[in-house]
Amino acid sequence: MNKKGEEGIGLGTLLALALGIVAVVIIVIGFTTGFNWFFDLFGKSTIDVAFISQKCEQLASVGSAGYCSDSIEIATNSYVNCNYAVANLGAKITSVAPTICTIDEGKIAICKKLELELGDNWKIKQPKIKVNGEKCPEPTP
Repeated sequence: MNKKGEEGIGLGTLLALALGIVAVVIIVIGFTTGFNWFFDLFGKSTIDVAFISQKCEQLASVGSAGYCSDSIEIATNSYVNCNYAVANLGAKITSVAPTICTIDEGKIAICKKLELELGDNWKIKQPKIKVNGEKCPEPTP
């Protein structure tokens, strides 16, 4: 016996409910782990290669010290140096790049600087920090 108004849940209601649940899940995951994973799904980079190129151009014109050991933050707790950015992220410079340091030497220098800057917080943040795509090594006592 169908009474008037008892037709059940419509298809539009089910679709709206499903989209709402998906949106809530994406927002919760995004706020807890960061939204970079979401952009990676679509091949969209949140890295500003033009900005990195400009900064590396300036550092290359000054000399090798900054080019090798200055950090560029590309995401939360993720840093690169110019050597790595040019080789792996598509950053471009027109100046002659200093070739005195390697990517690993730059990574170690940046990790040491971050350790000094963070002080007592280093032990807490160190496992989360990546420099040139790798975690910082444990500090030597």
